[in-house]
Amino acid sequence: MEKPIVSVIIVNYNAGALLMKAVKSVLNFPGVEVVVADNKSSDGSFLDLKNKINTSNLVMIDNGANLGYGKAVNQAVKKSHGEYIYLLNPDASLSKTALSRMINTSLIYHNRAIIAPRLQNPDGTPQSSCYRPQTIWNAIKEYWLNIKGSYSKYLPNGKKPQKVHAAVAAAWLVPRSVWDELGGLSDRFFLYFEDLDMCDRAHQQGIPVVYDPLAIVKHAHGVSSRTNPIVLKLFTDSAWEYHGRMKKILIDLIIHARNLFMPPVSVKKIAGILMLYTIFILSMALLGYFLLPARYAPSPLIPNFYHSNFLLWSWANFDGEHYLNIAKHGYQTIGGQSEYAFFPLYPLLISLTSRTGLDLYLSAHLVTIFSAIGFVLILLKWASSYLKNPLIVLWLILLSPGAIFLSALYTEPLFLFLTVLTFYFGDKQEYGKATLATALATATRVNGIFLVLFLLIKSRAYRSILGLLGIFAFMYYLWVRSGDALAFFHAQSGWEKASFTSPWVTFTNYLSALTIDFVPDLTHLVVIIEVFVTILLIYLLIHFFRQTKLGLSYKLYCLGNLALPLATGSLGSMPRFSLALFPMFLLIPHLPQKPRLFTYSLFFITCIIGTILFTRGYWYA
Repeated sequence: MEKPIVSVIIVNYNAGALLMKAVKSVLNFPGVEVVVADNKSSDGSFLDLKNKINTSNLVMIDNGANLGYGKAVNQAVKKSHGEYIYLLNPDASLSKTALSRMINTSLIYHNRAIIAPRLQNPDGTPQSSCYRPQTIWNAIKEYWLNIKGSYSKYLPNGKKPQKVHAAVAAAWLVPRSVWDELGGLSDRFFLYFEDLDMCDRAHQQGIPVVYDPLAIVKHAHGVSSRTNPIVLKLFTDSAWEYHGRMKKILIDLIIHARNLFMPPVSVKKIAGILMLYTIFILSMALLGYFLLPARYAPSPLIPNFYHSNFLLWSWANFDGEHYLNIAKHGYQTIGGQSEYAFFPLYPLLISLTSRTGLDLYLSAHLVTIFSAIGFVLILLKWASSYLKNPLIVLWLILLSPGAIFLSALYTEPLFLFLTVLTFYFGDKQEYGKATLATALATATRVNGIFLVLFLLIKSRAYRSILGLLGIFAFMYYLWVRSGDALAFFHAQSGWEKASFTSPWVTFTNYLSALTIDFVPDLTHLVVIIEVFVTILLIYLLIHFFRQTKLGLSYKLYCLGNLALPLATGSLGSMPRFSLALFPMFLLIPHLPQKPRLFTYSLFFITCIIGTILFTRGYWYA
């Protein structure tokens, strides 16, 4: 036989009748030799081939032991003579047309490329066979950002040969010069990952991996591996070898943690999510300890026991200290700032809880924790009416710019709990329960009035006005105590949020702060965050008004909650106020890829920055 053009390399391990089929599919091609290396098969497939086919262009190697895939391939290549090496799995079959096509494609790349065909299942359906780089970021994109094919196998689009990072080695064509330059497959891997490893090395040498969709190879996919009882262990061992220990641990964490955010919803899954959130927030707070000096001292209302560690007391920073003071001493004016600006339900619950004998600080935490848990449970019930996977919305909230306030001693958890109760009962047309939740919400925050608007539109019944009883009760208290029923509003002057400011003035003020008056400090970092979060919320609101799943009642609720802080002339606290706009978060998974990625990135980054700033005592709200 003349020197062959192509050496077809087949490694057999209990492939059964498919081995004979694979060999026969290429044995009679002109200019082709076939080299079969058997890794001690026990199913008689290699012996059957040996007995039935005897020809000079078939070389058979009986290893007498299972050497693993990479070693067996390298051994067979050394026994071959072709200008091209063709790796063919025994569960694949090759046509003359596909082989010729791949050789022509290799010539286009001057025989300096690894050529991979389009793999098809036996029924003719396409098989995903290409990989992007196996990085931690790509794993996050695949399993957390839902960008398919970022980490797992994917099927490239188009009808022309194209460069890919890596391809499954079920049917590779590799020029011998390229094979020799790369040193063949690494014998570090017994089975799996040797193809990814070789593709990585090829890219380092400037050798492209080319996927040719017009070269089609039938592939039964995994027949040999399915007969191996220790295949899972082999895969895991090779994964450790390929990624390295730390990277493998992180990727496993990314993949398995993602399962917590996939349906179905369960109590165990919710507990796992909240545990992860708690660990994440505490970790970011701890990171802040090494990055920034503290700028806040523990409130004197917090028992000395907690003062030894900022992770124990810093959750009461800023407004949290005022809520503790109201719970302990009632409303006061401190430093010219009237605490009438803070609504009463949250501090009232803290005060009532403390009467059980618990200290004030621990009581506040209990109110916050139980409110947050109630919010999560009802949120998932409510969101399940609009999304197949409501856990996505929970994930977005827990990693949002205002996520720190779900743990801090602020009104957010209580208000969100009452808000989602209103939505849940409103959707079920249980308007009495919804009105009660709204009344409690209007005693918690002033923007509870937009829940009244929500119920008026939803129920078309004037009895929804009863939802204002919470704020009316507070106004009556203020009138009795101070003679001013609107003291909560007038008190805002001490907090620089008492008067309406035109959007133009707000725009020019922030434009100046970000340009001619910009200073690279933490204060202006918060300004940047406020601007980006505001722009994103406006963008989401526009899209929210275009969607049809959530009707006018939800749209006006969100419009009011976004317009209220904008009308004060300051974007301060916009990250915190964004939590009340969680109905708009249902849209985010359905945004186009770039806006969706931007949203995810902005949420995650601001969540980290906000946690660090807040727990170190730097203003963030």
